[in-house]
Amino acid sequence: MIFKTQKYLIITTLLLFCIIGCTRESVEYLSDSGFSSMDEHVPDPKMTFEQNVQPILTEKCALSGCHVDGGKDAHGVDLTSYETFIAGGDHGPIFVPGNADASEIVEEIVSGNMPKGGDQLPYMEIRTIKDWINMQPSQDTNVTHDDHHDDEEDHGGNKEDEHDADDHDDNKDQAEHDE
Repeated sequence: MIFKTQKYLIITTLLLFCIIGCTRESVEYLSDSGFSSMDEHVPDPKMTFEQNVQPILTEKCALSGCHVDGGKDAHGVDLTSYETFIAGGDHGPIFVPGNADASEIVEEIVSGNMPKGGDQLPYMEIRTIKDWINMQPSQDTNVTHDDHHDDEEDHGGNKEDEHDADDHDDNKDQAEHDE
């Protein structure tokens, strides 16, 4: 009788530890994609499409013959260059600049839908693609993908307008001085 009681006590204790080990708090930090959102990952600010993202897309998506110009069942998505990547496909853009989680390409990769018939991309490759997308200027800014960060160019700051305003102020000051 004592052995039966000890046996039930041991089983109950083990079940209790299992339940405590699987509390909501320990699972809460996992995002829908299965990646920890609490990691302290900091993307490389020097990351470029050509150096970091294009090699992944070429190896996993384009070399298989799927996402190339005229690829079968690719819905017009050509992942062979930066220009074709930002152009999107038959159904529009495949990524949202500044928001990887709202980007179709990330959704397809993370869900396991892509690469079709192949293994899911490794965590670090998905992380690289997401980081690059998140580093792009969002669509609600005046900066486009073709803009370069060159001080000589006007990127929505309207330097010419500011200069014209200064000339207008100078003319106003001159007119007041002449009176």
